[in-house]
Amino acid sequence: SKDFVLKLYYPSLSPKVDLLKILDGLDNDALVYLYDYGITTQGTASRCFEVMEYLQGGNLEDYKLNKNEEMFRKIALTASSGLDCCHKNGIIHKDVKLSNFFFRDKAQQELVLGDFGISSLTNEEEDLHRTTQARTPLYAAPEMYTNVINGEVELTAKIDYYSLGITLWHLWLGENPFTGNERSIMRMKTEGKLPGIEDLPENINRLI
Repeated sequence: SKDFVLKLYYPSLSPKVDLLKILDGLDNDALVYLYDYGITTQGTASRCFEVMEYLQGGNLEDYKLNKNEEMFRKIALTASSGLDCCHKNGIIHKDVKLSNFFFRDKAQQELVLGDFGISSLTNEEEDLHRTTQARTPLYAAPEMYTNVINGEVELTAKIDYYSLGITLWHLWLGENPFTGNERSIMRMKTEGKLPGIEDLPENINRLI
């Protein structure tokens, strides 16, 4: 038997069907598998749903890397592969962070990017997307703060790679690399002064 995850939306909410349609057509081991989606009706109430694979191994937030360079490289390359697939198919994830990377297997060898809840499709003509701000401050790219006009921000796929860099840095250290509040973190990022990143081993710094 195989386990699945059923995601039921609140009656007042619905997913981005165009995005789900693309995800449903992707066949990349570094991305969570979406098996089905649609609308289910009980009596007079209708709710949107998604059926996804069950990822057994927990997520990167709870994973102990213990400075294992080989595993770090594997995670970095797998995560990059998943993002590359998303971007080539017009998807910006927008919430790349430790807790959105999962392990498919209990042995924690197969990394998977999941949770596309706030993801967006890019504008194919200019590869640019205008969106209201939705971010996890620790991982957010500088342009999430600096390109804001009337509460909206212009994004490209580059924001996902910035967030991945912060994610990998956090993973290697085993702790939050920043101290201070969101404003001070924003200042460090916009000035390019990330504390202690130059102290990392050279090969780790290069991967990040």
